Amino acid sequence: MDLGNAIMVRTIISISSEEKQWLDAYSRRHGLSSAEIVRRAIDHYRRQVGKEKNLRRILQETAGAWSSFRGDSQAYVDKRRAEWKSRK
Repeated sequence: MDLGNAIMVRTIISISSEEKQWLDAYSRRHGLSSAEIVRRAIDHYRRQVGKEKNLRRILQETAGAWSSFRGDSQAYVDKRRAEWKSRK
């Protein structure tokens, strides 16, 4: 994660003693500060949320894409797959 010229803001969080023990152990194992681990976790979480929103948007945009198709969709897919095999 590249913080570049980001302005850092100090904050206080409350976590359970078990979470603190895990954070301290993870910090020692990986040679990172607890703050860096928390920053990376937040960055990871934000990226995952972004991916989920993107997937939801794609699903909404493509919903009903086959609604105008008339016929047996499985037969259509099987026919296309057979064409792929014959190209080999």
